[in-house]
Amino acid sequence: MSTAKISINGQDKGTAWLIHEQHVVTAAHCVGAIGSAAELYFWDSALPGFRAMIPAMVMRVNARKDIALLRLSAAHPELPCLPVSKRSIAPTQVNWTGEGFPAAGANEVGSFGIHGTVALMRGALNRNGEMVPAIQLTCLQGLERYPARQMVDAEGVPIHFLAGVSGSAIVIPDKAHRVIGLVRCATSAFGAATIYATPIEDVWEEFKADLPGVDLHEWQRNSGCVRLEAGTVTSNLDQELVVAAWSEDTVKDITIDVAWGETGPLVPAVLRLVLHHPSVLRLHVRNAAAWNQRLRNYAESWIALETFDPAARVAPAVEMAQPGPVAGATHPSVAAAAMALQHLCDGYVLDRLDEKLVVLFEAPHPEDFAGYPIAVDVLARMAVTWTDWRTRLRADAALLHHFLALMVTHHGTHDCVTDPSPGAGPLTIKECLLPATIFGLAIAPFLPTALDPKHPQPGNLGREALNGHTCGIQAIKRRALDTELRAHSWTTQVVLLQMLKHRPAEWEAATETLMSSGRSRPTLNRIAPSTLVITRDADVRTAIATSMDAIRQLLQTRYDQQLQRKQDYAASADPAP
Repeated sequence: MSTAKISINGQDKGTAWLIHEQHVVTAAHCVGAIGSAAELYFWDSALPGFRAMIPAMVMRVNARKDIALLRLSAAHPELPCLPVSKRSIAPTQVNWTGEGFPAAGANEVGSFGIHGTVALMRGALNRNGEMVPAIQLTCLQGLERYPARQMVDAEGVPIHFLAGVSGSAIVIPDKAHRVIGLVRCATSAFGAATIYATPIEDVWEEFKADLPGVDLHEWQRNSGCVRLEAGTVTSNLDQELVVAAWSEDTVKDITIDVAWGETGPLVPAVLRLVLHHPSVLRLHVRNAAAWNQRLRNYAESWIALETFDPAARVAPAVEMAQPGPVAGATHPSVAAAAMALQHLCDGYVLDRLDEKLVVLFEAPHPEDFAGYPIAVDVLARMAVTWTDWRTRLRADAALLHHFLALMVTHHGTHDCVTDPSPGAGPLTIKECLLPATIFGLAIAPFLPTALDPKHPQPGNLGREALNGHTCGIQAIKRRALDTELRAHSWTTQVVLLQMLKHRPAEWEAATETLMSSGRSRPTLNRIAPSTLVITRDADVRTAIATSMDAIRQLLQTRYDQQLQRKQDYAASADPAP
């Protein structure tokens, strides 16, 4: 009920949306001059249908920005306002949605949904020789995908298929659902699949004087703060700040006004934000020397990707010049504040993973996206599996944190000192998290049910008690994965390593070393149990490209071979003392 159709003298002109209980905004070309009248028909999906007409008057117009502000004849607090911000922050290729009333659907449909991806946040349009800021959007309802009838207006002038959508709010469908812009036009140079929007900061700057008391969300914060005082922790490190820090270079500093001895799990949480920042995020702390030593230890203790060097991304922390401000949400402890920040980071990563996986599932050639062919039935099962995983991960913050952490480490346990979560962020999605998730979705549903589920450390493969996980790291502390396999570094029962494209020896080398030394082999209860390791070797790739049955049969064979090796080992071991 936030979106309305604009009519003038009975002619549909465009779309407006509620920014205040008595004000709407729209595109300037959809309305007349200042002081002219318009009729608004708000769409109510609960009916479904249009509510009674509400008279409105044009208050402000900026033709260059193509925006206008209209005042309703009376306030309507029963109608929900769309949440907006002072700054249009969104990464490129992120999904957007909108709602409007295109001329092509007049008298046939009610509200019409549009959606697509952000192509360029900082674009521009040439208007009479002057470059005007504009967000470039790809719209899937453009002419290339939905051929439209030939349409003309009352004077016989051809009109655009999406005419009437102008003025619609461009919304990023995340947890906050913030408006980032207002649809202004398409351009004949690129076809109807490309449309442009006026950035929301231009709308706000133009009309803020006319909107007193409007609760607009401040996205222009360029610093964060966590403060501990009298046993209470306050923090402004919320979702909007995480998005601003990771999506664009807008957050420059974070103040941690907490004594070093009480920081605990706050260190890896803050380090995670720092490591995945697009440029440099400066920390202002108490006891900078201790912070810098801990940051160096973290940066050197794990290397998830050969192309991602954490040590090179950590700027030295500096001593606080003044106490941090008291602002933001309150938390009962530093640990609670740290976990809240981790969950915000986890949610950001999950949203980006989901966006990319949706592209995979809809792609006509998934091999171009995944890097290897995927059979049709396998891809369909992967989509179903991901829907289940995504639902459970969004409902359980602790499970999501565990799911992502296992992708960047070889063990299933962590604490505030060894927490691997700093490795899970925007800079490791493409090379680590996404490939590991895709491989896990292709393999997990077909693992043998005979695998022993009784283990205290569950994995991240979606089966309630299965001790196994999919992992995307290329090395462990700069050591090759093959070396770590032979050293029994893996504590889970089954491991999926999509980074390896050959089948590992699976501890055969370790067995041969023991035999050649002339010593009898130790009993099974004195060594780590063998882990079933599934890599992206040639046989596995062939099975994924063939069918679900092919994957199931191959995994059963691998499990039987591993079980036989364990039985042979037990038969040759010395009796336990």
